[in-house]
Amino acid sequence: EINYMLFFNACARIGSDKASALVEQVLSNMPKSYRKKLMVSTAAFDAFIKCGNLSSAEQLFFNMKPTVISYGNLMNAYNDDDQPDKTLNLYKRIKDDRVEPNSLIYVFLLNACAKIGVFSLSQFASEQIPPSFLTDSYVQTSLIDMWVRVVMN
Repeated sequence: EINYMLFFNACARIGSDKASALVEQVLSNMPKSYRKKLMVSTAAFDAFIKCGNLSSAEQLFFNMKPTVISYGNLMNAYNDDDQPDKTLNLYKRIKDDRVEPNSLIYVFLLNACAKIGVFSLSQFASEQIPPSFLTDSYVQTSLIDMWVRVVMN
């Protein structure tokens, strides 16, 4: 189990198409009992994201019990890949799955809204943030960035 995790972590550091193909190959040949382990699947998921293979990352994500960290990683990857609509859908799923968002989830949500640039959507996102997160400097900066982009649109 640890060897698989170390291998996936090494591939994540390389972050190339070749490394992604290796992750895929090892995953397909690995015993199912290892694939079902959260730490192993999370390491492979992270490797796919860092290698830019979002379709394989999505497959793993939707077949594992995601954590707030894996939600955040995929939301960030969607934003980086200019797919903010998928970030919004993932935020809805967080709510449906009753996963407690952290400040980074709100930052990624706000960043997606900033990319889309729609006032009503940005208003909705702003209203989702609990007051306790409004003191977080990353959340504050993302709010400012979002509103500036929306107003400039």
